[in-house]
Parts: sequence; structure tokens; C-alpha cells
Amino acid sequence: MDIVERLREHSEMILTLSPPHGPPAPPTDGLSYLQARLRSIETQRRLDACLADLAPRALPLPGDSHAVRAESVLLLPTAEVTAKARQLAAVCPSELRLSLRLSGPWPAFIHGARFCNAAGQVSGAPCAAEPA
Repeated sequence: MDIVERLREHSEMILTLSPPHGPPAPPTDGLSYLQARLRSIETQRRLDACLADLAPRALPLPGDSHAVRAESVLLLPTAEVTAKARQLAAVCPSELRLSLRLSGPWPAFIHGARFCNAAGQVSGAPCAAEPA
């Protein structure tokens, strides 16, 4: 199946899940730093797991090591975007913040790169770089 045809009438929805509070105050000593880092790692794992539960078909996006949030991108038929946004908002745990945005107006690049690279692996010639 042609890659362009697979993406026709589809949109990418980027999901970002973050804790409801901003970053904590900077630590003042080594022990405080280690405790804050441990809390950050635990929160990140929880966010990643929760986002995987909310949207199991979504592709995880690499995150910023300094920001505590989880991001993934979901390929949807364009006609289903609004309904999916409502459904995700309804099932998201209330103690977390869910942000949804479309990756457009261009075609579904992230999924297109994956499809193209998968096809390239078969033919031996990758055709697009995926986001780092």
C-alpha cells in the first residue's frame, strides 16, 4: 500500500501528559538533589505508563530530559479527532494535565517517516529521518 494513501484523510494528534504542578524549587544540597531526582524519575515513569494506557496505539516521542512529561503521537482519521479528544479528556486521571494538539497543517510526518523507513528497510533505502 502506498504510504501517501495510508496517510490520506488522517491527522496526527500529539498528546502531552504532565503533572499538575510546575517544576519544584531547585535543591539546596546534594541530598535534596538526589531526592528531587528520584521523585522526577518516579513521576516520569508514572506519566509514561499512564499515557501508554490512555493511547496504546500512539507512538512515544522522545522527551526532554529536564522536563517531566510524556508525549506521544496518535494517527487518527481526521473525522475522529474531536471525538477522540473528548474521550481522552474524559478518561485522563484528574490529578494529571493532558494537552492535545494537531501536528498539522502538513501531512502526518512522524507516521509517514515510520512507514517510509519501514518500507525502506525492506528495499534497503530509508527515505526520511524520524524526529530525534
